Amino acid sequence: VRARAQVLQTGDRHALTRVVEIFQDEGQRQKGVRRSAAWLGLADLATQRKQFDDAARFLGYAREGVPASPYLTRQAAALALARGDAAGALRETNQGLERWPNHRALAEIKGRALMALNRQTEAATFLAAQIKKWPKESPELYQMLANSLNAANQPVQARRAMADYYILTGAFPAAMAQLQQARDMTQDFHEKSRLDVEIRQLTARMAQEREVIERFSG
Repeated sequence: VRARAQVLQTGDRHALTRVVEIFQDEGQRQKGVRRSAAWLGLADLATQRKQFDDAARFLGYAREGVPASPYLTRQAAALALARGDAAGALRETNQGLERWPNHRALAEIKGRALMALNRQTEAATFLAAQIKKWPKESPELYQMLANSLNAANQPVQARRAMADYYILTGAFPAAMAQLQQARDMTQDFHEKSRLDVEIRQLTARMAQEREVIERFSG
């Protein structure tokens, strides 16, 4: 499967046709989940290459003979979103999350779909709830939250969310810049106080990181 995926990544239409022929032939021998997984991988790659008709066809093959799964639903939503059908992506993810509420990839696509539909406040509320479920597993959730908050005209909270994103990805100076910007923007005393605490905590953490680096480099 990996070798065939590399062929698909070249973007050569003749190579892609050959890949499909090979999989159609192997489909006579492979059954069930393994066959579905192979087609699902090709659907994902075709989606990334914006070969949407091929992606839809591969996804159809992936669905044959297997029960519904969050992976199939995630790919259907990702394809809809890539095609510009944010409403379709939202329908897919809503249905999927009813069955698999703890599937993070579905939640991420739902957040993107809400943002694409310009439902920014709803997106921010939804993304904040997902972050409570997965506070450290997905930095992208914080980045998406920051973007939705900024679009919803909440610049201070947007920068706090972006600071969290940078902290999770290890970019402490960038996180500090976001927190300082947030502090400069707000006139709320309590918000400034909370930001002061976060800035002090991050300053201490950066100092500890420098100390560890100096200890090992010396």
